[in-house]
Amino acid sequence: MYFYDATKKAGGELPANLSKLQITNEEINPVYINFKQTKVNLKRRLADLEATQRELQDEIKKAQADLKVLQAELAEKEMIDQRLAEKIKVLRNNYAMLSRKYEETRLAETAQFGESNIMLLAPAIEPVEPVGPRKMLNMAVAGVLGVMVSVFLVFFLEFWRKSAPVGLPDSVDGK
Repeated sequence: MYFYDATKKAGGELPANLSKLQITNEEINPVYINFKQTKVNLKRRLADLEATQRELQDEIKKAQADLKVLQAELAEKEMIDQRLAEKIKVLRNNYAMLSRKYEETRLAETAQFGESNIMLLAPAIEPVEPVGPRKMLNMAVAGVLGVMVSVFLVFFLEFWRKSAPVGLPDSVDGK
């Protein structure tokens, strides 16, 4: 539309006569060339980025597979480590026990049971009154316990009497 209006104003010719027009000089538009080159560069850059993306995805898959293998190895090594830690604990306990036994044995060998070095600090004193059963205390304790047991028995018998069923249900009688 723009071309039609421009030719009409410039030469006044009608569109039918325009078919005789010929372009004698063809200029290359530098903006178009620049955009075309930019498009080619961007497509090349996109292809490079897609290739890099595929390579990175492949590396991620390989790293994930390696990670799974390493996790399995880690679990196995941790289990072995736990077993060894338990064995070390048992062996340390055994060592401590054997060390105590050795020390006891060494002390027992060095001790002279027949010849004790006992020093007498003061002679033993005989008691003035003989130590024997305390009859009054025993009687008092027996009396208090007897009263407590009899009160408990009375409460229990009263409870038993009040909680006893009066009659049996029909299903138990067999009727």
